[in-house]
Amino acid sequence: GGSLWIFLRFCTNHPSMVNPLKIALICLFAFSCTSPAPQGKELRLYTWSEYFDQGLIQEFEKENGVKVKVDYFASNEQMLTKLQLTQGSKGYDLILPSDYMVRNLVEMKLLQPLDKKLLPFLVDLEKSATNPPYDPGLAHTVPLAVGSTGLAWNTKLLPKLPAKLKWKDLFENPEFAGKVTLIDDTKEVLQAALLAQGKDLAGAGETEIKEAFAYLKKNKKQLKGFTSETRPVVEADECALCMVYSGDAYSVAKEKPEIQFILPEDGASQWTDNFAIPANASEPALAHKFIAKVLSAEGTKSFTER
Repeated sequence: GGSLWIFLRFCTNHPSMVNPLKIALICLFAFSCTSPAPQGKELRLYTWSEYFDQGLIQEFEKENGVKVKVDYFASNEQMLTKLQLTQGSKGYDLILPSDYMVRNLVEMKLLQPLDKKLLPFLVDLEKSATNPPYDPGLAHTVPLAVGSTGLAWNTKLLPKLPAKLKWKDLFENPEFAGKVTLIDDTKEVLQAALLAQGKDLAGAGETEIKEAFAYLKKNKKQLKGFTSETRPVVEADECALCMVYSGDAYSVAKEKPEIQFILPEDGASQWTDNFAIPANASEPALAHKFIAKVLSAEGTKSFTER
């Protein structure tokens, strides 16, 4: 989510937790789709910020004789609310929900099934990528990016860290007081609080979740604040340890070598962002074309060159 470094093609299994040593693999494949669409059409795209290169969008517009209107969301929950509000009217044609949100959207009948005939490249996917637990058989989604939620460490603001940093340190170590920010995302923050207590979201029941919220409340003075867009906070040196999506940290680190992306010793969340077409999309054919364009060899180059 956010300004993400793109890890195209989720070619590994989809565990809810990852060891810090594990890295998502990149799989690129060649495919092109340039057949024209009728003139005067518009593709409405609702996505995380800075996901798609403007040059790629302009190329898609020229090839298909269409306009692409892009709106941005800061969280899956914001995206869900917007989809619900636009039901019964002209909504978005293509969205980028994360794995856990896909389940909700399918249950609420807010997504339409994909037309696999328009996405022939799917046969080139690794078998492990074709049956994710949140969308068996890729009935409604195509995986685009995979990453982790960890910490952007500003080595200028905080030269040293414990040899084995854990989430508990963020909430309890007095040396970090006022130097920590968390993502304004209930799921991610809850996971961090659970990990700090030696638990995780996958196995948490009602009691554990209540205890996690109590733990957060108890240690809230340790935090500097919450951020909906993590990249600007990291760029502006506003925190020494910023909870962040991996893509944001890697992007900033290109310009600021003092920024390092780290995963605490006790693990981190792993997520997958996916293409999906809302049930009330007015241009589903164009949406399929855009997916094919982005996941072509030419399209992936626009991401890997960032």
